[in-house]
Amino acid sequence: MLDKLIGIIAVHTGLDPEKITPDTELYRYCYDLDIMEILMETEAEFGVSIPDDALAGITTVGDILRYIDTKG
Repeated sequence: MLDKLIGIIAVHTGLDPEKITPDTELYRYCYDLDIMEILMETEAEFGVSIPDDALAGITTVGDILRYIDTKG
């Protein structure tokens, strides 16, 4: 799951996948629109829905993983 998510983030940010970890802070490398695109692709890839009210709690790659584990 982590590798797929890293792939999605790397495509949208241009970051080297080797440098993306669960502690990577999305807002450090992405604009809001980029984050929305990452989350939409994540929803499609993992079959989860991430509602707007959950966005405030998602700031790192690990936050996305935890959300998928909890709701997926």
